[in-house]
Amino acid sequence: LQQWEKDWMMSFNPSKCEVIRICRKRSPTQGHYTIHGHRLDIAKTGRYLGVTLSDDLSWKPHVDATTKKASNSLAFLRRNLSSCPRETKNLAYRSLVRPTLEYASPVWDPHTQTCIQQLEMVQRRAARFVMGDYKTTSSTSQMVSQLGWLPLQQRRQQAKLTLMYRIVYGLVDIQAPHYLHASTAATRGHAQRYIVPFCRTDYLRHSFFPSATRLWNAIPDYLATAATLEAFKVGLALYN
Repeated sequence: LQQWEKDWMMSFNPSKCEVIRICRKRSPTQGHYTIHGHRLDIAKTGRYLGVTLSDDLSWKPHVDATTKKASNSLAFLRRNLSSCPRETKNLAYRSLVRPTLEYASPVWDPHTQTCIQQLEMVQRRAARFVMGDYKTTSSTSQMVSQLGWLPLQQRRQQAKLTLMYRIVYGLVDIQAPHYLHASTAATRGHAQRYIVPFCRTDYLRHSFFPSATRLWNAIPDYLATAATLEAFKVGLALYN
């Protein structure tokens, strides 16, 4: 890092730098790192491009931070837009709260029911806000359905498939041949299927490429071979 500073004529502030060890071993190798003689602190979590990474590869810290931020935004809307028409409140939720819940979701899409339900609870509270119905006997699931909102888990899967389409057809700077290998197995499905990587742990099994490959292999041929990204999105919305 000190050599990088010299090469690019920039400098790190050691007091603002931390070390995070991403490892699930019971007895990880312990080491210490310094910059300009300043010993760096060891952190359990760290934010990178708006996503909270944890040293045990769990997405629970990120889900906690995301739901807290989204809940704060929703509370702000409730304080200021409670008397507005339903259409206004609906637009406010979809513009100011839901993007927080879905930021970079293809990367951190959780697989545990605890995290999935934690995210869905924010949308259910938003449905009560939009519908103006806070009765304990009312069904939030029916409200969500009446508003035409998809479950957040389903939307994350759509976002993951959309990113997969971009990768397969070279619309993003991710080299598909490095991560995707065509499947030659004589099974049912479209011709654009890929081999699902072998995964020994749940953390790898539910990471982007293994989970996105499974979703991609399950879509119909007309989606996998869509001529444009827009056509793929429209077909995906109708398919789900």
